[in-house]
Amino acid sequence: MAKLRLKELLGEYQAKTGETLRYEDINEAIGISPNTLSLMATNKTDAIRFSTLDNLAAYLSLKLKRVLTTSDILVLDIPTPIADQLRAQLRANLQAQVKAEGAPNA
Repeated sequence: MAKLRLKELLGEYQAKTGETLRYEDINEAIGISPNTLSLMATNKTDAIRFSTLDNLAAYLSLKLKRVLTTSDILVLDIPTPIADQLRAQLRANLQAQVKAEGAPNA
């Protein structure tokens, strides 16, 4: 089973900055529809592309000023060796993407 942590990360942003990051703001920045974001925040989506998660992780990395990976947004409940391998691969891919886009390393 998989759980999306979008709601928690948006709450972290609000706690850190005192500002609300609206779905419309995310939509304007990276093109994920507000409806899709709402479904993701409530864990009611049936499927999601990894590219969508990568884009969201990169965007939130810039907003939260720390490196996030897909595995920070999507929590997988799968056997540990497979999960560890997947997390390592996703983290490496996103760190390369964030570095290329100039996000701060925190």
